[in-house]
Amino acid sequence: MRRSIVTLSIAGVALLACTQSPASASFPSADADAIRAARTAFVTAVRDTAWASWADIYSPDAVLGPPNTPAAVGREALLRWARTLPPITSFTLTELDIDGRGDLAFVHGRYHMVVQPAGAPASPDSGKYIEVWRKQANGSWKISRDVFNSDVPLPVPSPTPAKR
Repeated sequence: MRRSIVTLSIAGVALLACTQSPASASFPSADADAIRAARTAFVTAVRDTAWASWADIYSPDAVLGPPNTPAAVGREALLRWARTLPPITSFTLTELDIDGRGDLAFVHGRYHMVVQPAGAPASPDSGKYIEVWRKQANGSWKISRDVFNSDVPLPVPSPTPAKR
């Protein structure tokens, strides 16, 4: 009986260990919390159109892959891209997964925003994103790679009249 209990206990611990992601077990919660705090600052910067503060959350060599446009590489390119955005009246990020090892981490999630171009109706958008974060020499975390894309279908172009 005692042998069965010990065997079942060992099997239970082994099963529990197998269901844990090895990366999750090795990624310190302090690092995940630091990334979450930086993401909170990211959301605030976007809502406030504080693009310089927003760009500071990225590493100097960061690559941003927005939809329907070429990638922006480096701080100045990120700033140029951000400054082309219409006013954003609502912006949220929802983390679905955060994990990492050593000085690299990733965040996978969903976004929702509403843009309000001048003289146009509000335009809601939602989609998904993946961010790659790198721990800096000073211990802070910065976004190194950021790709997002919309779940909203592109508008269907209206047919052009046939030439006669």
